Amino acid sequence: MKNFLKEKYKLILGGFLITLISITLTYFATDIFANNFIKNQRSELEKTMRDLRREKQSLETQVEDYSHSPNTKNTITPTPTPIPNPKCIEPKEEIIETKNYKLTIITTWDNAGIDQKFTLLKNDGSETKTVLYSIKETLPELKKEPGLILNKLAAPKGSDVVFFKSVLNATDNPAGEIYSYNIDKNAFTKMKINEIYSGFFGGFALSPDETRFVWTPDGLENEGDTKTMYFFDLINDSYKASVTLNGNETFNGGMGAMQSYFDIKWPALNKITYSVFDQAKKMTSKDYDPTKNLIANREIDL
Repeated sequence: MKNFLKEKYKLILGGFLITLISITLTYFATDIFANNFIKNQRSELEKTMRDLRREKQSLETQVEDYSHSPNTKNTITPTPTPIPNPKCIEPKEEIIETKNYKLTIITTWDNAGIDQKFTLLKNDGSETKTVLYSIKETLPELKKEPGLILNKLAAPKGSDVVFFKSVLNATDNPAGEIYSYNIDKNAFTKMKINEIYSGFFGGFALSPDETRFVWTPDGLENEGDTKTMYFFDLINDSYKASVTLNGNETFNGGMGAMQSYFDIKWPALNKITYSVFDQAKKMTSKDYDPTKNLIANREIDL
């Protein structure tokens, strides 16, 4: 019995020692891991603090330099808000030669839109002057669209009158109204021929001397069926029907608007040529190739 108790005591004591050793090892292992973790965190923190101190010193140096600058001392300059600056677009110049002058049209862009001014040089070179500073102020109706300006339509030889048409710049929109500009009077006149001329996608041809033109509407509302060619006299501000087609004939080999096709030319001072197409064939076949629907090429002697 005594031996049994002795052995049992040894077993209990051995178990206790094993448990104690296990707890001790676990503690030391945990302590080593914790110490390593703390060391790593401390190293990262010290690195971050060093970076912050360097950034702080850099900012203090910049502030010190800025405060001693003679142009910025005791001032605060806000950061400007970026805005589009169309003035970076180079002005466009067009020179129109007339009987006694060289008229320069200068087109400019700014934040308010597009505008034009006119400068004048006598052909003998004796005088140059700006005669118009803003086309938008001279013709207020051009203000209805920011992109509306004037383009040259005609400058008849031996005259100091120039004809312009209004256009919407940088678009495929057709031309609008026609104006005459008398250089000697520095005055614009909106012409009576605007009663019939719409400037839409019709057929157009200008005479070689730039005193007359012919025009036919595109016939968009009738699928390209247009039968009247108008004759316009720019000098006398007048117009009349010049040619009228009949039956299936049409001036437009296409359908209208941007799908129009006209072959109208003014090759000589008193001769106009034009093509006539078959409207019925065009509509039946749905083939809008003008060469397949051509009836004839004709001409007018004036």
